[in-house]
Amino acid sequence: MTAALPPPLAAGFQHISVDEADHAGDTLDRIVAGDILGVVLRGFYGPAEIATILARLESDPQLPPAIPFAPFKDHPDPPYERGLALVSARAELDRYLADAVRQRAFLRRLFDGLPPLEDRLDRVLQTLGGGRPVSLAPGPTDGTHYTPATLRVLTEGTGIDLHVGLSFLTLPCCRHLCTLIDPQVQCSWFLTLRVAEEGGALVTYGLDWAQARSTHGDDAIVGDGQVVVTGPAAARLRRLPAVAERPAPGDLLVFDGGRWYHEVTATRGGPRWTLGGFLSWSADHRSILRWA
Repeated sequence: MTAALPPPLAAGFQHISVDEADHAGDTLDRIVAGDILGVVLRGFYGPAEIATILARLESDPQLPPAIPFAPFKDHPDPPYERGLALVSARAELDRYLADAVRQRAFLRRLFDGLPPLEDRLDRVLQTLGGGRPVSLAPGPTDGTHYTPATLRVLTEGTGIDLHVGLSFLTLPCCRHLCTLIDPQVQCSWFLTLRVAEEGGALVTYGLDWAQARSTHGDDAIVGDGQVVVTGPAAARLRRLPAVAERPAPGDLLVFDGGRWYHEVTATRGGPRWTLGGFLSWSADHRSILRWA
């Protein structure tokens, strides 16, 4: 008998248009409560706006350096990220915070003359979050902030390995962040800029972080301390029920990537480009903080 999907995965993603967001003020609460897996906000940016962004990314001589994904360091054309992500930072955060200043300036330049990414994102997250104010997480020293978003490019034939977001919050680089947020809540968000002809789907599996940590020995699907799941553990995990989502360019996706194990399948017929980051409730649950 095939195992049933857990309730959030069975409910899947809520699909709404930008105009419908005003009537979906409980969306983030429903995601965190496990009522739904996530939301896809269609047309967060329009086709002409996405075309402008892509043209700038293809012609800008001052793009942030490309940082190859570690598992693909020997790949001839590795997937990469532009902007230093928190999970790749050292514990003291000095380099990360300096890069965050440059990344924020890059994003302002990328969206120059368009609705600014951070402003539009904060407005829609505030709406979906029941009116909670939204802000970029402040850094550990006065005047510093976390990175707002990174650009991820999956090159032909590459994807993102199986992982779960809450495992990353156990890393030394996240110690300060965890004093600001509820460390049991982490949602992922991304804006799709370009899709491959095939592949590049977000696939979420029926195993959550709590289950993975509470099973051991022969019952364990994922070993203790595995942040990125590969090899036999990944094969076991991929036998579980799963749901796939492939948002279109211009769509904004928000989902409970902190709780549920997920991956992005290998692209075929071109690259996949996204801008994205993470969000959580503040420690007192009265506001929403975001970072990348």
